[in-house]
Amino acid sequence: MGSLVRRVNDANYKVSKPALDDSGYVMHMEQGGGDVGLLIKTASSNLKVYGIAETDTIDKITNLATANVQIAVITDGFANVKLSATNAAIVVGDLLVAIAGGFVDLYAPTTIRVDSITNTAADVDTRFAEVGHLVGLAEEAKAQNAGGKILTRLQIASIVTAES
Repeated sequence: MGSLVRRVNDANYKVSKPALDDSGYVMHMEQGGGDVGLLIKTASSNLKVYGIAETDTIDKITNLATANVQIAVITDGFANVKLSATNAAIVVGDLLVAIAGGFVDLYAPTTIRVDSITNTAADVDTRFAEVGHLVGLAEEAKAQNAGGKILTRLQIASIVTAES
């Protein structure tokens, strides 16, 4: 008997707590009732990335986005991800990071001071936590303030941070 193999870009399915008007949002896992995890858009307080919403939650009859609907979520491969309307200029190969609202922007890492007087463990902790915010690599260039979506090669870290 063969083993089950998951192909790149195969989606898994989770419940999205908020209504989603579009695909491409960066999602975070929140503890739901019991052992069930619910997905929410990343916010400044929970930037650890779970995956990218491949579908919206728009009801095909009412044409309205509804909450608590099962969606397809991509965790590896390539995805068109929602880009902040106030994004920095991005070139192919730039690292993209989750920001509030379920969007991505250019990753600007925290500077770790190297002199022994000002370097603190907090600097290292901050940089490590940032790894949990990384979404992937830009596969296309975008001008500053372009917004829309950006094709991204997903590189979501599966790490445990203080935010988890």
